[in-house]
Amino acid sequence: MPRRLRIGSGAGFSGDRLEPAVVLAERGALDYLVLECLAERTIALAQLRRKAKPTEGYDPLLKRRVEMLLPKVAVVTGDDVLAKIDRDQTALESGRSLSDYGPLVSANAYLGSDAVIPALESGADVVITGRVADPSLFVAPIAHQFGWRADELDRLARATVVGHLLECAGQVSGGYFADPGIRDVPDIAHLGFPFADVDDEGNAELGKVEGTGGAITLATVKEQLLYEASNPGAYVTPDVTADFRDVSLREIARNRVAVEGGRRDQLRRAQRARPRKACRRYPASAFEPFIRRSAHRLYREHVVARPCSGCRRESV
Repeated sequence: MPRRLRIGSGAGFSGDRLEPAVVLAERGALDYLVLECLAERTIALAQLRRKAKPTEGYDPLLKRRVEMLLPKVAVVTGDDVLAKIDRDQTALESGRSLSDYGPLVSANAYLGSDAVIPALESGADVVITGRVADPSLFVAPIAHQFGWRADELDRLARATVVGHLLECAGQVSGGYFADPGIRDVPDIAHLGFPFADVDDEGNAELGKVEGTGGAITLATVKEQLLYEASNPGAYVTPDVTADFRDVSLREIARNRVAVEGGRRDQLRRAQRARPRKACRRYPASAFEPFIRRSAHRLYREHVVARPCSGCRRESV
């Protein structure tokens, strides 16, 4: 079994450019190529198209992407749960009934790598899925290639770090980082998409095809690592709750960054604890609409480490 694999990111959103995926497929010496084309807005728009025309609703660029890339196809379904939703149940964010928000357009479960791995085991060249958690699209081929079990959570956490860095394609190559005149990125009009050389422990080296535009640096990778990571100590996916706090990055060559570390969530016991008293500035009721782990962390940081006037220092 190979001890290292190369996995590329060929799309970061539905309308992403087609050519960089072809460049990766032709010149990137890849083992796997992931095209991440679904997001929450994309799904809702696709559902509206399907309602208007039942034969539609798929990625409008799908046919061209497949024609430009390859053929034996497996399909993963099961994410569409719209028909199973109880309109009278309450929304977690507000406590209001879902029916208060008007007609529901879409409801999709985030599938994990365990839904994709059987498709890879079938020998398919192309796997088409519904909504899969973005990092899990990359975790699946990594776990499949190295034969990892579902309970090898530290390895899955490291693969989740890699998947999270690749999931937005050209963003880690300078797309987010670019701010013309302030933070210039070379040849951004021909932005190259990234790949990762991943070892059997889930550590990786990020790179892009030689001669393509953009840049992969410590700055671009750090920016993507923190993207949508509201709690870097507990990044929740269907595969694992990953802790990014011990991830280390090293620039090892031009457009090459080594990524090491990441582990299963170490905060679970702390997350279950509830603060005994509320701080005057941050009453407990203010935290209710938010994820409890974030509230608990803020409480610990503010009350235990930096109490405001009138707050008593206490252990949680």
